[in-house]
Amino acid sequence: MQATIDTTTSNGQQPGSLEVATLGGGCFFNRVLSQRVEATLRDAGLRVLRPGAAGCGDAGLALGQAWIAAWARQHGQLTEPVPDAALLGT
Repeated sequence: MQATIDTTTSNGQQPGSLEVATLGGGCFFNRVLSQRVEATLRDAGLRVLRPGAAGCGDAGLALGQAWIAAWARQHGQLTEPVPDAALLGT
């Protein structure tokens, strides 16, 4: 995990690079790890986004992926068609 933090913070310090880091994945259910990573990223000057009500595990990730797919479809940004059923989770 430290290597990921180091890479993210060093990329965030390059001109025109990262300004925001989003924490996601089941490992962030671990409060100690989550707080440490968030503090380190904030100290490096990054804005940190954390999951809300959907949580940081698979449910939250799936919801985020569906939202991005719906947005991309609405704005003509998809490289391949996505069936409506896939966007609605049915």
